[in-house]
Amino acid sequence: MTQAHWLDQYASNYHEWHKAQNEGKYCFYRPLGTVETAFDSDGIYFQGRADVSALLELEVKHCLPQEQLRRRITLAWTVLRLYHVLLLARAVDRQPYMTAGNAAQRRFFLIHPPEKPGDAVKDATKSLSFVQEALDEHELAKFYRHAQNTARVVNADEFLAKLFIFPEEGTTGAKAYLKFLFVKSHQITDGLTNFTWLNHFVKLLNTPVAQLEKAVSGLSPQASIRTRLPLPQEDLYPRISGSRAKKRWFWLLTLVLRHVKKPMPAAFPNPLRRTAPLQEAIAMPSIFRSYLDYNEKPPLNTFTCMAKVPRCATKRLHRWCREAGTSIGAGAFVLVAMVMMSLHEDLYPKEASESRRPFIGSFPINPRPFFKHHEAPNSMMLAFSDGVVLPFLPSYLDLETRFKVLVRQAHKQLGLYQKRIKDEETDTVAYMGSRGAGRVIAMNYIGATERLRAKLPEHLRDSLGNHSPQGELLATQNGSMATCGVSSVGRSGWRKGEYDVEGELGEGEDAFTADYRSSKQNVRARDGEFLVGVWGDDDGIAANVSYDGNAIEEDKVKEWQYRMENILMTKVTQAKL
Repeated sequence: MTQAHWLDQYASNYHEWHKAQNEGKYCFYRPLGTVETAFDSDGIYFQGRADVSALLELEVKHCLPQEQLRRRITLAWTVLRLYHVLLLARAVDRQPYMTAGNAAQRRFFLIHPPEKPGDAVKDATKSLSFVQEALDEHELAKFYRHAQNTARVVNADEFLAKLFIFPEEGTTGAKAYLKFLFVKSHQITDGLTNFTWLNHFVKLLNTPVAQLEKAVSGLSPQASIRTRLPLPQEDLYPRISGSRAKKRWFWLLTLVLRHVKKPMPAAFPNPLRRTAPLQEAIAMPSIFRSYLDYNEKPPLNTFTCMAKVPRCATKRLHRWCREAGTSIGAGAFVLVAMVMMSLHEDLYPKEASESRRPFIGSFPINPRPFFKHHEAPNSMMLAFSDGVVLPFLPSYLDLETRFKVLVRQAHKQLGLYQKRIKDEETDTVAYMGSRGAGRVIAMNYIGATERLRAKLPEHLRDSLGNHSPQGELLATQNGSMATCGVSSVGRSGWRKGEYDVEGELGEGEDAFTADYRSSKQNVRARDGEFLVGVWGDDDGIAANVSYDGNAIEEDKVKEWQYRMENILMTKVTQAKL
């Protein structure tokens, strides 16, 4: 086993899957990637921190008895796990038969293919939970809240994704509703992958039972599973071309650029923060003890809130973006920024204009286009940015002009992470600079190694291979945390009406149809986080936030929600710039 080097995992096939035998059974395993390991550390050391919860509501029409309905759901979940095999995976410490990776590699994905189709169904049921009690809307919201504020829902040694199915609402044979709660470790999924998997799950629910059974048989064999084993983003990164000397020069320059790059200015802090954060999480009353573990609680509370911008206000935002020549995503980003500016202004009404700090919104980057990965998302792939900086514009100025000034700046900054420069332009200083698109992957690779070290328990931080490559050239630190995090994903990919719940039902066990109605997803928050996910659909813009309930006041978040929903409804009567 080789000694560790910080470049071991960059574009090197370091994470290829291996076949082995464990207790007489065949298995596949591979080392976790750097970004995967960071989220794995969140989960195992901090009670599921960053784990993803997704609530899915479907309108259904069927004539199935409960036993057949549950069988259909179980088969759909089984096929989903077999098709997207990280749903089968465990995350484990190195075992004696695991010889891959360098000496510092501690954590691995492990997949045991089922020996026969029946084993696949049996294994899937271990990560399924049918909730027996009927829950009204208020009780369901409470379950969702508790699922993020009790002990970790998934057990990495057994499975990294769990599905809760709530009792049907409505009448068999007529319209009714089914709701599902998916809880997944962030190391196997991101927002794009989550949509891929949930959309596939709805398709599978509408598939005839005989086809589902055939799919279980066809997808279970080892040879089949091997064809769907996904690699982490680090193995897909573009290789640095040229001689060994040129490669060394590229990485040396990258380290120097991290050291000398101009830091982001200090942002105004999140105006929703408590004066002093709570020292520990509030324990939830153990009312769902049959399904959730109340014996432990996470280090801090995660609370959520959904704001829905009315259709008329959404049309106004679309018009202003069109007139300003910007993307709708940039407009959604600015909407969050303007609300935060208004809340900060209310807190400090006498603060001089020249003293007001800018808004900074950090945001995740989808790195796939940077290494030409055009397949449907099927695993977690994330990169991170310093954020978008927007100047503080006071609310007494004209709303429309304020919006257009800010959205042009947001569009330009966001574009740095979205445009693909032509080959002949890739030697420009801007493209290969400290914040240029040509160095995004390299910068993120080094940053990921540093974040990973910070997430490890103290006794592991100085272990072999977990040292920062920066050495004495410490990376420049920004002036402050971002005001908040914003992830603007554009228009939702969900479509109502894809499956006809008004039409004729099939016969027997196929007398079932389900169609999408609503969904939301949240993550267990880290210290001080306020993460806003923004998207649009036919009903308008929606903004769903996950936040640290120890640091952020819940009552203040209700005011944030009100302003998100109403700021664009304000009559344009303010002073012009």
